[in-house]
Amino acid sequence: MGAETSRAGQYQEPELDEGVLEVRLSVYSLDMTGVGVLNTIGASITGAYHSGLVVCEEEWAFGGHEDAGKSGVYRCQPEMNEDYQFYDRIVMGRLRATKEQVLNSVRRIGGSEAWHGPSYDLIEHNCNHFASDLCWELMRQRPPDWVNGTAESIARDRRKTRVGKEALKLSLASYRSRYPPSGAQAAVSDDAPGARAFQDTFTSTWELAWEQTRQGGTLDVKPDRSVSPADEELDITSLPTDRQDIIEFRRRIEKDAFSAMVTASKAAAHVVAAAARAAAAARARQPVEGLAAWDAAWARESAPLLKSWREEAIAGTLKVALSEAPVPNSPEATAQLARDAQVQAALKLAAEEAEEAAD
Repeated sequence: MGAETSRAGQYQEPELDEGVLEVRLSVYSLDMTGVGVLNTIGASITGAYHSGLVVCEEEWAFGGHEDAGKSGVYRCQPEMNEDYQFYDRIVMGRLRATKEQVLNSVRRIGGSEAWHGPSYDLIEHNCNHFASDLCWELMRQRPPDWVNGTAESIARDRRKTRVGKEALKLSLASYRSRYPPSGAQAAVSDDAPGARAFQDTFTSTWELAWEQTRQGGTLDVKPDRSVSPADEELDITSLPTDRQDIIEFRRRIEKDAFSAMVTASKAAAHVVAAAARAAAAARARQPVEGLAAWDAAWARESAPLLKSWREEAIAGTLKVALSEAPVPNSPEATAQLARDAQVQAALKLAAEEAEEAAD
């Protein structure tokens, strides 16, 4: 599709039929090192890139500024953006369109509030996101993952952290309103009994569920119809409607994964907090001389239970009642009785060891 050259700005587009345009991506390395020639090496290692979309002999890109209401979209000579070092070009395909049709698409996207300069974020809303969106608008095609891979990986971790913190905040508030301190507990602490166990378990389950989700690779799958066939020529007036947007596809998967992680973390947190409440009540009845032995025994006996409950929660098999009085003989009630028996057995052993230590 034309004579490739290694030097920026000297690429010769192929001779195409009248009305057919080549669309390609200019990829630049960021100034990671500040030492000229090492920038390219640095970019290949870190995966940090800038990109712009070239069409109609103009390169369109997005950058940040502080002028409210003003677009951050700009254009430059293809492969000659002076703020970066040219790294690679990627031919995305051919498009049957007029220059005015292309410019209308650029104006429609670039003029939207989403692409105003102040909205720029190096990780979650950067130049690569814009080039990708413009490419999708024109061709129903997305650039390769590696172009924005580093930012997307960091952004995903950011979203995971935000969702986890908000879910924990809401869940913990609900728990505290459900189990306010009372009686002897109120004299010791103004927090809900078991609140610390709830918080710690929610957080540990959330992180474990995230790690398993990432290792499973489900967040990086691609839809069956997201890439155009080789040498396909698209018409801007009749773009394919059966092609799935890989960005939206993955965001839906991510959203579903976060939802499952919240459910698992809440379930495990409620079960462990219930055990912590029972343990606190039992500990208060132990002789002072045997408390150290009781603590050691309870930690030993409860550890495998907590591990098992977290794993069941992540697997979706932990049955948790939505109320303090589950429906008799329901799966949730049966599971709760079984867990109560496990907790009581552990507490009995701890009490026996505390009694022996106190004698």
